[in-house]
Amino acid sequence: MIPERILAHDPRLPEVLRLIQTEFADMDGRVDPPSSMHRLTLGSIAQEAEMHEIWAMGSPPVAV
Repeated sequence: MIPERILAHDPRLPEVLRLIQTEFADMDGRVDPPSSMHRLTLGSIAQEAEMHEIWAMGSPPVAV
């Protein structure tokens, strides 16, 4: 798989958010303070993609 840059208007943003939430879900109750992934929204991920960079592999994404 070749990493691809995810842009702010990319239709895969919901899949990126879902992947992050799924992969970090088992950290609930284990880390203090709670994982920052709880504050992520589609809007905040789009903003990250616009201001910085998000890269993903696979379709649907399997790595971010």
